[in-house]
Amino acid sequence: MKSKSILSRRIWDLNETWSIAFRFFIFFSLSTNASHIISGVSETNNSGTSQSVTGPQEKLVQIEPKAANKKTPIIELSIKLESNNEEENKILIELFPEKAPHHVKQFLRLVNEGFYHGLIFHRVIPNFVIQAGGYNSELKYFSSEQKIMNESFNGLKNAKHTVAMARLSEPDSADTQFFINLRDNKHLDSATGNPGYTVFGKVVGGFEIIEDIELQDTESREGFFGLPVSPVTIIATKTRDL
Repeated sequence: MKSKSILSRRIWDLNETWSIAFRFFIFFSLSTNASHIISGVSETNNSGTSQSVTGPQEKLVQIEPKAANKKTPIIELSIKLESNNEEENKILIELFPEKAPHHVKQFLRLVNEGFYHGLIFHRVIPNFVIQAGGYNSELKYFSSEQKIMNESFNGLKNAKHTVAMARLSEPDSADTQFFINLRDNKHLDSATGNPGYTVFGKVVGGFEIIEDIELQDTESREGFFGLPVSPVTIIATKTRDL
């Protein structure tokens, strides 16, 4: 289900400048402007409303892990770059259902429903992450009522080209937004007593497209930081064989 909100998920990059880190700290706060994150600056639109960390309509997804499936799910994202006229811009993501069954089931459901069609990569931070899954080109917010149980203690690390879910400061608050790590982001991993960001897949194709996205010109606009000047849009998603 798609619903309105004004804030984006962010990730707190410890190696960014102090000014960016300061804005990331603000974004982490549990004020009325609390937002979905891979940690970062808060994002607002013109509606003037705010998204709460939790709500009565939120449903925490709890899935009983099933027997291992030998056929690994592969997701194909078709990407349109306004700065690139090529028609074929595809990213292939291998999923890890044995390691992150809750996240994989949610992601597969969203892919099969066409949830990501028309949404953009709204946060591009070179040498850190590219993030998508919450906004369209008009910066309208989309989300899901179903929240995912944190699975960051699954042994998977936020290594380069892995795929993880963004979330609020509440560990079990991930829903639709995901990010691709552009480097090894060890500070996003879980530690003893401290849940991290759950890795549920890795990129296995389309590395040149990821690099093209990383090199896009970006701007700070309407509360967004690292927003590509020319939209980078997910135009189609599907499951496929590698």
